[in-house]
Amino acid sequence: MIEASTKPANPHGLTGTFNMLSPAARVLVINQFFISCGFTMVVPFLAIYLTKDLGMATALVGLIIGLRSFSSMGMFLVGGTLADRMGARPTIILGCMLRIMGFGLFALSASLPAIIIATLLTGLSAAFFTPAGRSYLAAETAGHRAEAFGLFAIAGNAGNLIGPVIGGMLIAVDFRIVSASACVIFVILALIQVVFLPERVMERSVNSLFQDLARVVRNRRFLIFSIAGALYTMSSLQVTFAMALEAHRVTGRDDSVTLLFIASALCGMAIQVRITRWCRANMTSGQSLGLGFVLAGLCWIPIILAGPFVPTHHTPLPIPQAALWMTPVILSAMILAAGNAMGQPFTMELMPVVGSERMIGTYYGYYSLITGLSAAVGNAAIGAMMRPEIPYLRWMPFVMLMVCSLAGAALLRIMQKRGLLEPNAAA
Repeated sequence: MIEASTKPANPHGLTGTFNMLSPAARVLVINQFFISCGFTMVVPFLAIYLTKDLGMATALVGLIIGLRSFSSMGMFLVGGTLADRMGARPTIILGCMLRIMGFGLFALSASLPAIIIATLLTGLSAAFFTPAGRSYLAAETAGHRAEAFGLFAIAGNAGNLIGPVIGGMLIAVDFRIVSASACVIFVILALIQVVFLPERVMERSVNSLFQDLARVVRNRRFLIFSIAGALYTMSSLQVTFAMALEAHRVTGRDDSVTLLFIASALCGMAIQVRITRWCRANMTSGQSLGLGFVLAGLCWIPIILAGPFVPTHHTPLPIPQAALWMTPVILSAMILAAGNAMGQPFTMELMPVVGSERMIGTYYGYYSLITGLSAAVGNAAIGAMMRPEIPYLRWMPFVMLMVCSLAGAALLRIMQKRGLLEPNAAA
């Protein structure tokens, strides 16, 4: 039995999946491409920019990256609630405007206060357009959510593929040029929403805001689901931090993160439709999600095993040599991409089951509040545990990430055994 919904007819390939979507859902998928492209032009290079160009300590950089995660995921509850009450379309547009301000500030100033404000604005923008976009897409795709969100993920991976390439070329000039270019992309994206994204009439709550929030907080099985997701999310977001820093350590190249993102994005794009279809045919939604969590944990094994033996390079290596030294990091990124290909679509399919169809935005926001807190604390801890100068201690942050993801998988397995991923389970 599939927990989230009755098994739908599977479309064949990208074209079939895209054609089954409504016009609004197609705009949302296209949005995801541009959002990911603009984001990955800037954020993957942020840690390197702060450590190398601005000379900040790794722990401080980890805290700043964590602030971005917290200000996005931690504020998703606000954005999700706004989407449920004000409507998804205006919330998406508001998010685009905040992202324009954040990237614009990165382009204008390199002072620590400006960097912190820009980081917070960059994260806060996602807190508005991310839950709004996902709740809108979930409402438009009842009955085939995993397939729709699989295509959504492919669009994101395509953006993840192109964004770092553009950023990698521009970072050779100046990080501020990268930020200004990404700012222009979000100006265009905001105009697309105004012109092409229709307003969707959504069922309005008859309860007060506090009554709805209290209902969400009292949902114990959703809390357990969110804790499991938070443990997984600590790994799923590390391409922009722990993996990026490790790639830079072993190559000495600022553009090493470009190769990392290319490998991750190509892997995700190649397997997403097939893996969603295979999971749909062979496993329940909970099993698929749990396997994704396991892969997100096991992905760190190549770095754990190789890290102590791969030397740190302070000057850029030639590209062929850099690619060779990056092999463990690239392998880890590809395994993580496979885990995310399972984890992300089935998270969204199960969310209305353990939460509510009517309040998807609010539930997604609450889920992201919990995962955002874990990301902020986790990134700060990972940054503090980074010991690139001590070979026998390099494995520590990656073992922590592996243990967290596997613990999330174990927690999800307990939920499944107790029937807490079934639609009729008691909250």
